[in-house]
Amino acid sequence: MGKYVVKLGGSVLADEMSIERAASWIKGLVEKGNKVVVVVSALKGVTDELLRSSQRLHPDAPPEMLDEILAMGERTSARLFTLALRRQGVDSVLVDPDSPHWPIITNNQHLDASPLLETCRQKVSEGLAKLVEEGRVPVVCGFVGLTVDGKITTMGRGGSDTTAVVLANCLDADEVILVKDVSGVYSTDPRKDAEAEVLEVLTADEVFRLSKGGSKVIHSKALLYLHPRGKIRIGSLDTLENSGTLILG
Repeated sequence: MGKYVVKLGGSVLADEMSIERAASWIKGLVEKGNKVVVVVSALKGVTDELLRSSQRLHPDAPPEMLDEILAMGERTSARLFTLALRRQGVDSVLVDPDSPHWPIITNNQHLDASPLLETCRQKVSEGLAKLVEEGRVPVVCGFVGLTVDGKITTMGRGGSDTTAVVLANCLDADEVILVKDVSGVYSTDPRKDAEAEVLEVLTADEVFRLSKGGSKVIHSKALLYLHPRGKIRIGSLDTLENSGTLILG
């Protein structure tokens, strides 16, 4: 038994069938006696479409309003995933910026906000941690934050990874599990190199350098919040049981 923060990327939340499959996987994790927090990205393609529509309608839209629009992707997917878990008998709780349990507080940098870790830690202890200890499964909007004065922010591309790592740090979770559409971090680009292999273990420093070099497997900002003893596992629903990449803090 363990405590896990599981982040589901948009690529694995493409439609109703994939949502149900991911919910079934989470149910299996819970049934093994684990405590689980779920962080969801927007459904596949939704954030891009919201951004395109906003830019067409107003190329110079205020960042504050863009944040509110872009946040709708995660706020919608969190509701859908909560429904999917409840249908499968999992006691899930929606946690979005309107929730009294909301944990992610950021600075005021709209469209590229950064979490205020110690403030997040306090919020987690006041709300989210209690839900977890009760055995409930919080479903948290990734990517989204609130400023100290209650304004919506977003954390840039890959922001849901950051949400998951921050929550794991604050909850002292055993692992962050990033569920993506790839088997892990590869030695080279598998689209260009048939000999590319999944790297089983990497340090956070090694992955940080890869992300700065253009790797999109995990957002570099997320690694800044990894606890020194923290662990991140990256893989797909098909590979996480037996393989994937383990990142050590």
